[in-house]
Amino acid sequence: PFRSAWAVLAAAGIYGDIAREVERRGAAAIDARVVTGRIAKADWVIRAWYQARGRARLFPVVERDRDLWRRSRLDGLDG
Repeated sequence: PFRSAWAVLAAAGIYGDIAREVERRGAAAIDARVVTGRIAKADWVIRAWYQARGRARLFPVVERDRDLWRRSRLDGLDG
């Protein structure tokens, strides 16, 4: 769903920024915590919204069988 894609894309961007900064710092990355500021996070939320919107156009939501992952109440009962 759109909201899930939006959240995952925003998190991927934010944590990606952190990972790139850790890589840039090299061994010194363990000396201090690596963080992402509020403005950068807000930027990723906005960018992720556009990415998720584009993704929704390419991959429309398809309704799944609601019973796909459910087990019948009678499964496993003898008699």
